[in-house]
Amino acid sequence: MANPSNSPQRNQTTNQPGSQSGNEKVSQVEKVAGDETVAIVLAAGFSKRFGSDKRFHPLQLSNKETVQSKPLLQATLDSIVPQFQHIVVVHRFEDEDILALLKHYPVNAVAAPKAPIGLGVSLATAAKYILEKTQPPKRLMVFLGDMPNIKHATIEQLLAQSAKSPDAVVRPRYQGKSGHPVCLPATFLKALTSLNRDEGAAALIQTSNCPVLRVDVNDSGVLFDIDTPEQSG
Repeated sequence: MANPSNSPQRNQTTNQPGSQSGNEKVSQVEKVAGDETVAIVLAAGFSKRFGSDKRFHPLQLSNKETVQSKPLLQATLDSIVPQFQHIVVVHRFEDEDILALLKHYPVNAVAAPKAPIGLGVSLATAAKYILEKTQPPKRLMVFLGDMPNIKHATIEQLLAQSAKSPDAVVRPRYQGKSGHPVCLPATFLKALTSLNRDEGAAALIQTSNCPVLRVDVNDSGVLFDIDTPEQSG
């Protein structure tokens, strides 16, 4: 991977919201796998079912001492950023409010085309950026921007399995249902650039020769995306 400090679009901060505290120790296996992985966060959708820009919808988050309100996308990033050295966030075209949020995180902010927008377009945008702007990683981990409840331990499990099975597609499974994030070998990058509209990577995975490994996790967050305001309560 290219040195992040040499990337002009990577936002550098010394005290960003997503920085890791001393209580969140990262295992050596996870650290190595995380360094070799590009996390892709898809945040370019228009929230049609939500009725407003859900990326800024406030979530009430509580711990043992305090209750804190955060925008949805910020909560999602806070669960991802401590785990990875290389993160690409795909946002809407001319998305100034999101860029203001992202400047507090060590991420590469990449604008999707003005139109059309869909899951496939966002994935293709990320893949093109990675191929053109970085040294090829070993793997990709694709996150949805509206899934803030994924546990750090789940990401660690997926990274560890991907490191053991570098040629496999790896995804979490909770109570028999497959969820996100999805970890892909970097060999998918070129094919991802051809995606368009709302198609995701499912068809590419089905037609590839890559095995698909499902990792059972104790984490309902891998299935829970927020599509309506009621789901955020």
